[in-house]
Amino acid sequence: MTSRQFLGNLLVFAGPAGSPPPFDLDAVVIEQDCDLVLEVETEMSIVEEPIESLVRAMASARPHEPGTVLVDHRSRPARIAALVHDFSADPPLRVAWVASSLDNLWRRADALGFAYVGLPLLGSVHGSLSAAQALQLTAQSLWRHRPAKLRALWLLMNSEETALLGRWRDIGRSIQIASPGRYRS
Repeated sequence: MTSRQFLGNLLVFAGPAGSPPPFDLDAVVIEQDCDLVLEVETEMSIVEEPIESLVRAMASARPHEPGTVLVDHRSRPARIAALVHDFSADPPLRVAWVASSLDNLWRRADALGFAYVGLPLLGSVHGSLSAAQALQLTAQSLWRHRPAKLRALWLLMNSEETALLGRWRDIGRSIQIASPGRYRS
């Protein structure tokens, strides 16, 4: 079952990961770490490359900065990696990194013209944030950035977490939920 709420002119749907979204997505966000090992492709291929060059490449590889987002346009929908974990840091997940990733996500989504985005509750998928904390960070970031081109958000949540959507009103003083009759596709 899908829940739906409104945040200003933004339509917010929620449903479990793996269920079909209520609209065609332009991009899907994944929770990722700075070394890009949390969410990896499961398809393996044989590489005809000397082991020495692989070792050199691994030794020279540098992790990405936490709080950034990386966009992969090779698939449809595009995949956006939100880098919220750094396993070389203690703690490996910080609220500031989740907030920064969300802020960067809305900027990039607007710049790329993404109108329909699928998003898990960042920081709660592989991290220690509660669903309520992650939802609050998401709502606050949306309020700060108000992405002009984003029309609908598909929040990937389990059935217990979708009950949290009723709290959109309580998150941030200026966030309002519009009546369903005001939304026009």
